[in-house]
Parts: sequence; C-alpha cells; structure tokens
Amino acid sequence: MRFLKAMQTSDRGNLQVQITSSIDSFPVPDASIRISYTGIPENTLEELTTDSSGQSETIELDAPPVEYSLDVTNEEQPYAEYTIQVEAEGFENTEIAGTQVLPGVQAQQAVKMAFRAE
Repeated sequence: MRFLKAMQTSDRGNLQVQITSSIDSFPVPDASIRISYTGIPENTLEELTTDSSGQSETIELDAPPVEYSLDVTNEEQPYAEYTIQVEAEGFENTEIAGTQVLPGVQAQQAVKMAFRAE
C-alpha cells in the first residue's frame, strides 16, 4: 500500500518494450502488450502493439518521487514495478513481473518469446 500512496505524489519514468523470438532473435511484430502494476495484474494501465521491428512506442508511467533515489537514508522503494503481459500469434504468452521504472529515466524491457508448439 505504501507504493500506491507514493504514486499519488509521483514523478514519471519512460518504458519501451522490445520483443524478439527466443530461437532466432527476430523481431515479433504486432504483439499485444498489457502493462499493469506488479501485484495488480488485472488492472491494465496501458495496452500497446509492437511495430515491424518488434518495438513498442515509448510510454510514460508513474514512478516514485525522484527524492527517494537521492536520499541515502530513505527506506522507500525508489522505483515502480510493472508487470508486462505479451501475446503474439504463433508464440507462447509471456509475462514479466517486476520491470523497474525510475523517475526521469527510460527503461528498456527485452522480452524473448517462445514459439507455440502446434
């Protein structure tokens, strides 16, 4: 609950997702991405789709106040944690929990998807 309280007076950070095949590292275009707070996966905050290079657009997300990162005596978590759920035709659904977003920083989350056994 402290995290949600911190989000009420939050800063913003950026996130971009890169999706590739786990076998050949080729980009996965037209993948559907859902982003939620870690611990609340049923509450989707953003929905994105990858482009032909397997990348999502860069989005802004809430992050704790930057002061949390600058004060060495601070005991609050200085980053927000998000869960990324990815679906793409021909691939196993993939979920990554705990993607960290810091205020004023662009996070890059790589996702490798396994081909679905037919």
